[in-house]
Amino acid sequence: MVFPQHKKLSYLLNDEEKAEIDSICSFDSKHLISCDDHQYIAVSSDGTQIVTLNAETYQLKLCKFDKITQLREINCAGFKNIDMPLEKIKWSLSISNEFTLADGTIDVLIAVSHFKSEINYKSHFDDEEIDDINNYSDDMIYTEKSLASTWIISVAQQSRIFSSINNLGGIVKFLDNKGDDSTEIVLINMDGIIKYLIKHEKIRGMINKKHNDMFNFFRSNESIEYFNFPTKFLNQLKKSSMNETWFFVQRRLVKGRLVVEDYKDKIQTVEMYNLKTNLLENTFQKFEKYVMGNGPSCFAISNNETLFAYCHGANCITIYLMENGLKVTTRKFNDKNIQILFFDFIQEDSKLLIVIEKGRYNNDTEEIDIIPIIVIWDLFDCSDNCVKRINDSYSLFPTKYEYPQRLINSSGNLIIITEGGTIISILEESEIIKLLSSENNNMRNIIILDNSHYINDTFLSSSSSPITDYHLIYNSFGERLCFKPENNKEIIIKNPEPWLQNKRYKRISVYLDDNKSIQLIIGELTVQVWRKRKSGSKVLEYIWANKHTEKHKQFQIHLLKVGLNGFYLKLHIPSGNSPQLGNEIEFEWPEKVNTPVDACQTLEFLEKTRRESNNLKEKLHIENLIQKTEIIIKKFFVKKCGLWRMLDIRFDIMANLIRGNRVSIIRKILSSKSGDGKSKYLHIPRCYSWSKQIKETDLEIAIKCTNRRHRKYTIIIKYLLDYYSDNAIKTSNWMFTVVKAIPLLYDNQLAFY
Repeated sequence: MVFPQHKKLSYLLNDEEKAEIDSICSFDSKHLISCDDHQYIAVSSDGTQIVTLNAETYQLKLCKFDKITQLREINCAGFKNIDMPLEKIKWSLSISNEFTLADGTIDVLIAVSHFKSEINYKSHFDDEEIDDINNYSDDMIYTEKSLASTWIISVAQQSRIFSSINNLGGIVKFLDNKGDDSTEIVLINMDGIIKYLIKHEKIRGMINKKHNDMFNFFRSNESIEYFNFPTKFLNQLKKSSMNETWFFVQRRLVKGRLVVEDYKDKIQTVEMYNLKTNLLENTFQKFEKYVMGNGPSCFAISNNETLFAYCHGANCITIYLMENGLKVTTRKFNDKNIQILFFDFIQEDSKLLIVIEKGRYNNDTEEIDIIPIIVIWDLFDCSDNCVKRINDSYSLFPTKYEYPQRLINSSGNLIIITEGGTIISILEESEIIKLLSSENNNMRNIIILDNSHYINDTFLSSSSSPITDYHLIYNSFGERLCFKPENNKEIIIKNPEPWLQNKRYKRISVYLDDNKSIQLIIGELTVQVWRKRKSGSKVLEYIWANKHTEKHKQFQIHLLKVGLNGFYLKLHIPSGNSPQLGNEIEFEWPEKVNTPVDACQTLEFLEKTRRESNNLKEKLHIENLIQKTEIIIKKFFVKKCGLWRMLDIRFDIMANLIRGNRVSIIRKILSSKSGDGKSKYLHIPRCYSWSKQIKETDLEIAIKCTNRRHRKYTIIIKYLLDYYSDNAIKTSNWMFTVVKAIPLLYDNQLAFY
């Protein structure tokens, strides 16, 4: 079987973004981890099952992820009788997903393998030219056989499953279950890659095999496959030192993939082979004049398998889109003398947790002190505080070479095992919780909106109601200000929703500073923040719109807290079926709102509102609000290119702009260039949503928005097609959404494109 080669990709970006690391504090961990190689931990591919191994006592323990303190020991007959010199062997541990047998028994498989710690690559491979991953001959056997063995254990039966890989040793990994009836395991050693399929219906029969009836390694009726390594991987494997070979291989196994690096002709290439399909899944590339790295290469795939993060032992991390291999963003750390040791996606793939070691010269000892640092990169945070760090003074995280055996990622939750065998959830450590939450210390004053303050339609229609009661105004202390807004020149914006026919629509304004230069406005359909400059000009800082314009779906204010230069707002949007059912939306401005995303979604709402209006004056006011909103968006895609791409991938903001018919801003996004004249690649084509569901591509949305109208309405289609075709000179991956949209072009009489 062969892993086919894909065409090489070349996606070049030169806007690497500097990491503005905000130092929070140092903390002393209560969990000290020394450099000890006797504790191992593994997690199932679905993140629910955790197994631990003490290689000194041969003790196996199992627990659920949500019950990590409730460990139960696995008593497999014969396993504790293993008699191996600990200093000469290494261990590998893996656990399968939970499955149900035909008789209703719930089972989990555990794989434990031990092999020679100082691995030598077999001499007959040294001179052999290997092309890709091909089946190798049946006469290959493992050296140092007495040190190699693999145990596959049924937890339900507390027994060993006798298999064709019993007398082989290597790194073991269970893959995602192919179905309800089988589980697949991969064993990797110096001979190559072995895949073994365990059919659930045969588990009891395999357990009952007697030792003198051991499976022949090459029995033809066994579901087993053998592969050699890719040539590039093999060449790197030969260069690795004897005590680093295990570490080298283990680090390159990521979520059922084998990752292979290469650097040639100033192109850093990463090939990703899928161990389940035996295919080259994707190739990621980055242009670099030279490769410098003083640390191990690091790889991570997001839990939704949308993003791939990569670092070649240097001081920067690059994120790619798994769907097509195109580069999204790079975060560069300009700190001197650092090594990036580890990173992984956490909190529903919204953040990247990074572990860094920084060297600092100690004048007293005249030696280099190593300072471990934990960094949190909030991938979708629009503020300038998106990267934070703490010093891990007492090594909460394991040492460099212990990462593969001591630390696991269970669906975005990082778990480690200590020297004493205690399992710890990293994200539940109080200091990490503090780092992740970063709560605003600004004092908030609650505005109570009871019957005497909040306005209802009946009250407004009353002829006896005061003229100011439809517009309530407060200061940053939450105190209501009593004056007529129509006659007060301090009001920055008096009519924030010009499309409403009744100009006495209910709204709330809050001044967020003592100078009354920042005004929060909560209207019937929008939340807006305006700032008045010293020059007198008015700037829209933030806007959000409720896309549900129906009366029974208008939002209700559940909580409003205000303070100096900020506010917290909780809204309830009824579902329409019942006032009690619906969605809650929270705003915490300025730190915890997604300003560009909300602005893009608002543009779609405003364009729809403008088209539906028959009043010319209203249209002009709405168009002015549209222009103010576009200014917000421009600030982000000009200054924060990487963030803009990330937001587009997660929130489909290009689709909002297309449906909002923002021709001018779309043209600027697609034609944006850096200082050296190269494209900024601010838009990346996709066929899948953030949740991995098939979605309408942006090109398909643009085609459908034309509604077969006059050719002048198809200009966005032209911009997208030109953008994709120009970039296809670098790699054909830019064109895959174009191919998908060709039938739609014909159906909408757009064949001239």
